Amino acid sequence: MNGIEYIDSSGLGILVAAHLSAKNHGASLRLCHLGRKFQEVLHMTKLATIFQVCNTEAAAFARFSK
Repeated sequence: MNGIEYIDSSGLGILVAAHLSAKNHGASLRLCHLGRKFQEVLHMTKLATIFQVCNTEAAAFARFSK
């Protein structure tokens, strides 16, 4: 998500759809490199509770192996 400075409801809807699709196929989705405003939007919309957020790509990969 590096470089994304703005996200609207359409973008959030796509992320939720990707999360549900991954979950329905036995997979999971990790988000990393979120900017401060992006993190605020996830918290305000309570979507931070469904997404696994990591600071770095390496941390996201490490969580897959757990």
